[in-house]
Amino acid sequence: MVLDSVSVRLKGYCLQVEYEGTLYPLSLIPSGFLPEGQLCVCSYPNCKYFRLHSEERWEVIINPHSARIGPWRVPIDYERVVAAGIFYQKWYRYSRGLKTEQLYNSCTDLNSLISLIRRHRPRINLLTAIIYCNKVSSNEWIYGILGEALSIALSLVVDDDTLSRSIVTYTPRHKEDMKEDRFKGIQFNQAELLAKSLARRLGLKVVDLVEKMEPSRRSPKDRAERYLRALNLYKLRPEAPNLIRGLNVIFVDDVRTTGATSTYISTLLRDAGAQRVYVAVAGRSVLDEDYNRFYEIERESCGVVS
Repeated sequence: MVLDSVSVRLKGYCLQVEYEGTLYPLSLIPSGFLPEGQLCVCSYPNCKYFRLHSEERWEVIINPHSARIGPWRVPIDYERVVAAGIFYQKWYRYSRGLKTEQLYNSCTDLNSLISLIRRHRPRINLLTAIIYCNKVSSNEWIYGILGEALSIALSLVVDDDTLSRSIVTYTPRHKEDMKEDRFKGIQFNQAELLAKSLARRLGLKVVDLVEKMEPSRRSPKDRAERYLRALNLYKLRPEAPNLIRGLNVIFVDDVRTTGATSTYISTLLRDAGAQRVYVAVAGRSVLDEDYNRFYEIERESCGVVS
């Protein structure tokens, strides 16, 4: 149970939100991606595309700031990436008739958000809309749904014994780049709220293990540049090794885009003594250059129904 009138369940391959007696698909590929009247029945972690990204290990990348360093390998120290579904950022940007401010203003409650989606039918799924809401609001219903959905996804791929010997942490924010709740006027870190929601459902402890040393500037799009930036932005707190040694760590963020930040922080956690690290995100963003390939992979690996 998420809230009194809202719950999340897994039905077939799709996470569903039950709200006031009606089921709403949370994580399906939206119908706008496929011919009219068709819908892909696949959602993470069953989708082939996400299995590929979960199993991948970074190949050689080039340091863009110094040709003298040459090729170098980025270690992958997490076990896998777990997400509640796909985050359709690119296609939301190209949706016509729905402005970002309209979406943000509908984040007061689930009923308002669903009504907006029904009116405009943007090319996103419900999960994407809720993830956008978590960028501007600390309302409990948002993190209740995301935390419940992510706990279900985790339970599908991580065994109970591993989870029982785990703690939860999250991507930190510098005090200067905290999010501001447009409805309450308070500052918040959406990754922290998601981590706490997830931990409650798993019966685990949330520990603040990572420190962000300076505020973010513009986020580079290049994977290598993001990784290099993470080297200068994040470090473990001094007490972290004593807190995680011999335990598994579930590292939480709202969205995984290139994976550079979680890759770097996973290495810090492993080097400090964590037995295993799992990256858990509400949505896994499909990289722009992968969109065409993504369509074909999912159409082949998922059943398409009318």
